[in-house]
Amino acid sequence: MARNALARLQNSAGHHYEFYSAGNCHVCTDCGTAEHRNGRFYYVGRWSKDEPPCEGNHIGRQLWLEASNPDEAWEKNFKEPANEK
Repeated sequence: MARNALARLQNSAGHHYEFYSAGNCHVCTDCGTAEHRNGRFYYVGRWSKDEPPCEGNHIGRQLWLEASNPDEAWEKNFKEPANEK
């Protein structure tokens, strides 16, 4: 379930979310993490119910990436195809 505006502003991960109407979600202006209405957080083709840390915490971000789930739609549309010869 999506958070209310006050909870989103006071997030402990340090994100600065703004509403993105085209995607109908909130996107962090610093790192690009997206919070969707289904309660999932998306970042570079991965998703999780746990909020990832914002830019400054590189170790925390790496741990989040390792523990998160791959987003099949992102991989299908944005991942570069392998070079075939």
